[in-house]
Formats: sequence, C-alpha cells, structure tokens
Amino acid sequence: DIRERDLVLAGLREVIPLARFTDAMTLAPPETRRPALFVELMRRDRQVTILGRFSGEEQREAQLAALARVLPDATLEDLSGIDAGPLPADWGPELTVANAALAAVDDAFVVVEPGQVRVKGQVSALARRRSLEQELTALAGPSIAVDLELRVPRRTVLPFRFEAHHRAGATP
Repeated sequence: DIRERDLVLAGLREVIPLARFTDAMTLAPPETRRPALFVELMRRDRQVTILGRFSGEEQREAQLAALARVLPDATLEDLSGIDAGPLPADWGPELTVANAALAAVDDAFVVVEPGQVRVKGQVSALARRRSLEQELTALAGPSIAVDLELRVPRRTVLPFRFEAHHRAGATP
C-alpha cells in the first residue's frame, strides 16, 4: 500500500535525517473490476433498441447477427457497450431465449443477465400467452430463470347496442 510506504519513509527520515534513501518498491496497478454482463432489448413494432454491456465485440456482433436473422425487417439501433466482464462459466442460451421472446412479442422489453431472462410485453390473446410461456420456458431449460410478464388486452364491452334504420321514401 502506498500509504504504508510513505509512512515508513517518513519515519526513516526522522531517525536518519541526512541519509539518502533509494526506493525500489514497485506498486501493482489497482485491479479494475469490470461490470457484469447486462443487456436490455426493447422492441416496438419493427424498431429494436439494444442497451447494456456485452463481454466483447465478438459477442455483440453475434447478437446483432442473431437479431437480424429472427427479425429481418426490423431496424436495429445498437447503443450497447463491450466493457462487461468475462462470461460466467455457466453462460447458456440466455440470448437465444431473449431473441425468441423479441420475435414473438411486437411490444416487448427484455432484460438479459447471466442465468436470467426477464420479459415484459403484450400478446394478442390468452392462448398465445400460454403457448409463448411454454415455448420460452422449454427453450431456457432448467439452468435459466425466465420471468415473464405478458399482458393480454382486455375485451372491449359496450354497455348498449345502437342501431339506426332508414326506410326508403322516409325523410330523415
């Protein structure tokens, strides 16, 4: 530690004031901790925005290519970085699950972290929501936690029925 080194040198200067000291101590650079892998994908119709941090350029390019395959007509806006730490040893198909969810839900927000995928969005019907839940859970397997918050729009119910009839020859 640099403070301890300075204290030792200051103490020696007080004891031997006219002595000459040679400092051969080397300090290791502080260990920088890189942030964990974290990716957010937002889809609105044909627009997909990517935020977060990948572990390197290769991983980001692979994700962009995968999105281009599953959403060929989408416009991709990449605002992600490549400064995340190394991938964990148990890294699995998290991005595959996220891409499948993004392809199936027109209005979606997907968060990907190692071992976890969270999906928020709206689907057209209750049957579609159930089938998508089964599909994504099966795709994830037992090692990935999938948190799904899929809304189904409510049916519109009108309180009364209105009809208007016009007979030929009658004045309106």
